[in-house]
Amino acid sequence: LTESGQLPQLYSEAEKLLLSWLSKNADSHSETILCESLRLNFALLKQPFVGRDITLDLEFDVPSFYQNIRLGQRQNIEPKAISITIERSKSYYDDFQKWCREVVWWGYKKGAYLYTNSVAERQLAGHF
Repeated sequence: LTESGQLPQLYSEAEKLLLSWLSKNADSHSETILCESLRLNFALLKQPFVGRDITLDLEFDVPSFYQNIRLGQRQNIEPKAISITIERSKSYYDDFQKWCREVVWWGYKKGAYLYTNSVAERQLAGHF
């Protein structure tokens, strides 16, 4: 999907399918949480020829919620505006074969297929 440029289409189709299911079964924040989760997941996937760091502004702290679930700490996700900087420049691949070897093959085995990132709580302008 990466080589053929179809990865964005996969995420778009998954979002449409999940949103259609959610529209029948969700609370008021579920659609926002789903869309933010998919946008974050797509941005975190290491891709070849992508080297510019980006910052995503989210209305929910999806990364902390995910991490707590991984640690067995069940919690509700609450609105909390955050900014997450995805450090793509630290893992730049200018060769498709090298990316395949290091990310798809080796990275998959050790879970190293996501970019590093840092999360900060967003502050209102002029407030500290």
